Amino acid sequence: MAQRATSVVESTGPGQRTRAGVHAAETLGVALLLGVAGYAALFIAPTERTMGVIQRIFYFHVPSAWTGFVAFFITFVASIAYLRGRNPKWDRLAVSAAEIGVAFFTVVLITGPIWAKPVWGIWWTWDARLTSSFVLWLLFVCYMLLRTLGDEPCSNGLANHGRAAAIGLRYGCLPAGTCEAGRSFNSFHNIR
Repeated sequence: MAQRATSVVESTGPGQRTRAGVHAAETLGVALLLGVAGYAALFIAPTERTMGVIQRIFYFHVPSAWTGFVAFFITFVASIAYLRGRNPKWDRLAVSAAEIGVAFFTVVLITGPIWAKPVWGIWWTWDARLTSSFVLWLLFVCYMLLRTLGDEPCSNGLANHGRAAAIGLRYGCLPAGTCEAGRSFNSFHNIR
């Protein structure tokens, strides 16, 4: 136990502190940019004539949707790479991207109905695009839950639940294509 503590102390050198300072500065910079963008979206951008103030929610809804889809795509690709080579770095990337995707898609599923009620007159409709987005979100929530189950390692030392989650995700990603294909259906959510 003492040997482990010594190695942790020895690995914290000047390079480690510099890297931590750079990460803190990057985080502060991103937070500042998000704050400026939020202020501009809410107070500087002109009010849209047809929808009024409620249209401003699009400044959060649409970028969150794109970020969520990109994160889910990264999770999909990293899961395939993990299944092919069993390299844990791909598994860690898949989990990280899934967490980010779920967070951003949660924003999408909250802001969408907030916008829809005054504009469409309903909170939710079960049309193809909205439903497939919800199913995609559920799929990734289940992916993350599956990752937490079980702690029995395989013969190679990798966890069974990471492999099972990657396999399930590989076959469950059809809703992502359905979300985009939903544009061709006659639905509330068409953007043409």
